[in-house]
Amino acid sequence: MNYLDITKSILDNFVFTTINVEDFYWKDDILIAGNSQRFFDYFDHSFYNVNGNTFHNSEFINFLKKYKKPRNLSLNTAFLLKKKIILEVSFHPCSDSEFPHQIMKTHFFDKLLKDDKILKNMQEGNLFLLLNQGWEPQNFTEQTRRTDTIKNYYELFQMVIKEYNLPENSIIPMGGNVRGYEYEQKYDFKYCKINSIFDTFMEVESFKSIPDEPKLDLNYTFDEHLENIKKSENKLLRISRTPNALRNIMLYYLYKNNFTDNSIIEHTNFSTHGLENVFDVDKTLVNKIKNDIPLIASKFEGNKVIENYSNEVIPYDVYKNSIFTWCSTSLPEQIDRVYLSQSTFNPMLFYHPIVWHSQPFHIEYLKKFGYKSYDWLNDESSDLIEEPEYKTNYKKMKINFKNIENLMNMDRNTLIDTILENRSILEHNRKLLIQCNSIERIIKKFYEIVYETKV
Repeated sequence: MNYLDITKSILDNFVFTTINVEDFYWKDDILIAGNSQRFFDYFDHSFYNVNGNTFHNSEFINFLKKYKKPRNLSLNTAFLLKKKIILEVSFHPCSDSEFPHQIMKTHFFDKLLKDDKILKNMQEGNLFLLLNQGWEPQNFTEQTRRTDTIKNYYELFQMVIKEYNLPENSIIPMGGNVRGYEYEQKYDFKYCKINSIFDTFMEVESFKSIPDEPKLDLNYTFDEHLENIKKSENKLLRISRTPNALRNIMLYYLYKNNFTDNSIIEHTNFSTHGLENVFDVDKTLVNKIKNDIPLIASKFEGNKVIENYSNEVIPYDVYKNSIFTWCSTSLPEQIDRVYLSQSTFNPMLFYHPIVWHSQPFHIEYLKKFGYKSYDWLNDESSDLIEEPEYKTNYKKMKINFKNIENLMNMDRNTLIDTILENRSILEHNRKLLIQCNSIERIIKKFYEIVYETKV
């Protein structure tokens, strides 16, 4: 079946619901599972509107406009309609617990399945529990805590399916670690195969998690961008909301080499931890950095107080006023995962070539999804380094240093000319991102699990 036929089938045969976010906490206010409607959103044509334009697939959006608009129903209403039910929840890792998977079972699954209607409908293949963890790059096969009585996610899901006599496709985890299928194929499932969806779930956030100002313009052209960067004095963009020891190392490097004057930097918390592994640390320079903190990248932020700083999107003016991005992806030291998040995708939306500091095979997986790399500008050999930095004497970071040194010392006009020569690559990545093909892959994979899995 093609994309539109699958979409029609889901809309005809399923209803959507979620849960009460207050029902599934453990230990004070730490959430195990809460409400979610991201999968539901995919079937609402208005979801794809961005300031008068749309992203994703125009044929798909036009179909949704002409067909029925879905509703996110209460669970009791969903039971009355005699259709199959998608119960979507956000599923949290409980990483602060010594027994995270046992906590998930006791305080979420066991509690949820005390509801006779939920249990009966799952057993009969009429209710599918969609566990949305697309914003987390978990490896479902890894042992999360040695202290836990349940080894990993897959063991947990199998245990629940066996104990409650559920079809193996009744629990569908969705994860953001795009290496998930790779590990799934190697995993020895003892009881039943767990059918997961692994994809670039954060790709869509480039169009949904956006700042108020300046507005996101999906018609922004390469030629407009070229004119903007010709006027700007900045070359490097180094932005990230969350603190990270490797980002501190890069900040020190930029200061040490006097690259900060023509860089745009966002950095609010600086620690010297780990610097001694890479540098002979200059205390005077450290004090200067600490005195300069916080470094705010965008004029649109000013001095406003940001309540949940790490989750806020940096305004887009920074991309229009700089030439290339140093992208420090989330959790680079966790080498068993590849997480393609907004830090990966947002620079592409603004024609930025990227110097990556990331998990192994980050670039390889981007290529698998159709994106093109920046090996015409950078040494990207660090993508193949499979050891954490501390085991390789920071080899990956030092390749990054060399890439940045080359670009920062390159004649400005030569750098812009090189970018102009490769505009087709930058335009390709932006166009592919706006297409947001992850949505189609996720919908098709859900359909495959529900209708083609042997139960």
